[in-house]
Amino acid sequence: PAAHRQAATDPQMEAARSMLDSVCEEPLSIGAVAEALSMSAVQFTRRFRQTFGVTPARYVEKIRLDQVCHLLTHTNLTIERIAQACGFSSGFYLSRYFTLKMQMPPSAYRQQYKV
Repeated sequence: PAAHRQAATDPQMEAARSMLDSVCEEPLSIGAVAEALSMSAVQFTRRFRQTFGVTPARYVEKIRLDQVCHLLTHTNLTIERIAQACGFSSGFYLSRYFTLKMQMPPSAYRQQYKV
């Protein structure tokens, strides 16, 4: 089971998780989420990690990567469109990032896992 799916016993961190879920297609600002919760970025990151076992940045990274994988295998969208939909600055950056994380380029992933 993924760490980000466990139930939080901290209502404030559950709210933070919801905020992070809703901004996945936009650039992430840990500071903005922390500010919305009246915490410093350091406090927020520490509490989020204690609650979910992962930093807020890694949490969002995983959600975005999961979304990219889904779009690669369930749509015919270009890498550029997928990048826009998932909060990456460009298709080029997404391709480099994806290849680093998944050990294969997006095109190979799509070819191998397309539904």
